[in-house]
Amino acid sequence: MNLEQDDIEIMNIDRIPIAYRLLPLAVCLALTLSGCRLVTFVRVSVNNALRPGDVAFIIPGQTTFRAIVDRLGPPNELRELHDGVVATYFFLDAKYTRFNPGWASGFLLPPGVPSPDVIFAAGGLGTDMFQVLFDHDWKATDVAFAYHTGTPSFSPWPFRK
Repeated sequence: MNLEQDDIEIMNIDRIPIAYRLLPLAVCLALTLSGCRLVTFVRVSVNNALRPGDVAFIIPGQTTFRAIVDRLGPPNELRELHDGVVATYFFLDAKYTRFNPGWASGFLLPPGVPSPDVIFAAGGLGTDMFQVLFDHDWKATDVAFAYHTGTPSFSPWPFRK
């Protein structure tokens, strides 16, 4: 079988986009850093996060408790008031990032000496809530979101909004 030079296509590395060439390096670097406590990325979710669009169906004075439970599920808490009941749905979608540059000093210190932890962290934990106020006939009269405000404004790389 005779193959001519035109029949054989040699793969040219210059024809591969730079993103594809750097992808294996980026994956290896991310896996290495995530296993050595240098950088830690954590995401915590509790219940389904509710957004204003998820509760837009609630019309004060018309929507019943049953209709809300059918759409959102049972509330986490029911609290009786003098003029009705408050149903509270708790939810959380938190992100946490930690960078510890002191980890690398463990390679330079003598054996048995613990490496110092110099930790820069961003994120915060606090439960968000959605509350619905019902009258004595179990019809929604008011709704409100309450978000925790303890989260710092700094948003590190993997969790940019």
